[in-house]
Amino acid sequence: MKKILYILLIMMIAVVMTLFIGCGDNNDSSSSGKDSNIKYKEIGSWEKTKKKAEADKKKHTVEFRINKVETRPDKVAKEIEKYNSSAKGDLIETDSENDKTGYIIAYYDVKFPKDFPDSDFGITDVAIKFKITSMDGKEELTAGNTVYKGLSEAKEIGDMPVGYDFYSGQTYKGKILYLMVKDYTDYCIKGGGYYFKAPENK
Repeated sequence: MKKILYILLIMMIAVVMTLFIGCGDNNDSSSSGKDSNIKYKEIGSWEKTKKKAEADKKKHTVEFRINKVETRPDKVAKEIEKYNSSAKGDLIETDSENDKTGYIIAYYDVKFPKDFPDSDFGITDVAIKFKITSMDGKEELTAGNTVYKGLSEAKEIGDMPVGYDFYSGQTYKGKILYLMVKDYTDYCIKGGGYYFKAPENK
């Protein structure tokens, strides 16, 4: 009889532990998506990631957020024109745009803490690397009955520091440009180890 009671007690403990683990902690800005393995972050939420300091070649914590996604063609065109006229990189050709796809710009901030190591010339590696994925983390996007490939690239077009003009304690204002299916929002912007869900069209 004691043996049976002992077995029943073990089973009850196992059930309680399962329920406890299943509840989890949901007090964050993420939401579960179509793939339960991915937690989506909202545009505007601050997250932590690591950046390698040029001073000591070690990774240190910074905070970043995507604060805005611009889809209006006239606003995007002005940013492309500004970047092309700066002569800071390869010219952005708008030939890739058509009746189905168009360019979008996402604006983001990266806060470097005051204790982030500075080189003699300050900090120049300030950008976060982003790419575009489907809601389940794949590089192919399916809109309607069409599968789109080659839309995962996100190009940095922010005003990157060149040396002696950015130091710890400052915030980098970055911009990324990417091509997307028009009026399509079922995708993520992946960066810093997080998936940011694209905002719905207004």
